[in-house]
Amino acid sequence: MMVLTWTEDYLSPTHHGKGIMTAVIKAVVEEWAVPRMNARVIKASAYAENRASMRVFEKNGFQLEFELEDWAVVPLDRGGGVKSIVVLVWEMAGNKAEGAIERGLHDTRATDSDR
Repeated sequence: MMVLTWTEDYLSPTHHGKGIMTAVIKAVVEEWAVPRMNARVIKASAYAENRASMRVFEKNGFQLEFELEDWAVVPLDRGGGVKSIVVLVWEMAGNKAEGAIERGLHDTRATDSDR
């Protein structure tokens, strides 16, 4: 089974609120990932505080899977510090895994020395 992980996207703030990223994600899922890569599960992450980004994925059928508190180290040029992230998952209809889907995560949380 192909599992894709969507780790980052960016859109200039001047283009926010126009449905652009919602359309992009829809196209990637429907026109590329599923038919060309045979993807059945797609995972995405966003900063937990970025409700707009989460909403874009939710509009495309992604559901909150879990939150990782104090997980992402933010580079100094982007404000520094540590932020929580959420992981959202999209599963093709009829593809619900029997039992848990292997997450493939290992604990790479920020330590005090990273901050």
